[in-house]
Amino acid sequence: MADLVKGSIYQTDVRVKIACLHESVQTLSEKRNFSAAETQRFFPAALFAAIYATEQKDDEGSVFISFKFPEEQKAYTAVCETDGRLRGYTEPFTPNQALGNNILFVSGIRLALRGDYQSAVSAKDVPSAIADFYKNSRQTKADFSLFSYRDHHLLALAEYLPGHDVNYRDENKKLSDEAIFQKLKEAVGQAEKTAKQALDATTITRQTTEDLFLLPITFGCTCSKRKIKQALLTSGEQDLTFPLFANCKLCGKEYRIESL
Repeated sequence: MADLVKGSIYQTDVRVKIACLHESVQTLSEKRNFSAAETQRFFPAALFAAIYATEQKDDEGSVFISFKFPEEQKAYTAVCETDGRLRGYTEPFTPNQALGNNILFVSGIRLALRGDYQSAVSAKDVPSAIADFYKNSRQTKADFSLFSYRDHHLLALAEYLPGHDVNYRDENKKLSDEAIFQKLKEAVGQAEKTAKQALDATTITRQTTEDLFLLPITFGCTCSKRKIKQALLTSGEQDLTFPLFANCKLCGKEYRIESL
């Protein structure tokens, strides 16, 4: 299975997204000289960035996701364009005292026309931070699973869409919270099973979803020499000696700058 994000509807009222990444992150890891441990840490940020890039196509925006680990004093940030180009970086992170040892999960959107949006939640571990993000930042009922299979890293995400089915206009047919979360759990389980079958190249015999979209994910960036020059101009650095070499923070590409 190639790197991708696939969207579908499960039983009329649950939106399911499955992100599968391998080569794009491995290429990024090589370009940025990530260690094996850093690459593993980076995958959750990359998976969420890829999934949420699918929601910004009309705004020509990009999504950035960052997981910040106080005990390591390091942050892992992934950025994904709406066309599926993925890149990212690691950087030092010094937590404030209020955060303690909690992991910080930062989600942001950069929109060409409407500006930036950002939210942040913290929790004791990555799964708890993600759960808190859906409850408080997204304010939606959701279930998810982060897992690895055959050298691929995957994220299965299910979100409840109340009112998607016209039958929910009937108060007597509305699902209880318990029934909703059970359906979300089933949708995630089915997404995991389907993804593993695809990676095994076996026949998928059970069709329980209605496909919505498919977005290929590749390593790529939006950097250019012009943008690098602009960054140098706005940095305020006075003692620049040319020619100089500058690297893009997001993809690691090196530029030779002759002048500003």
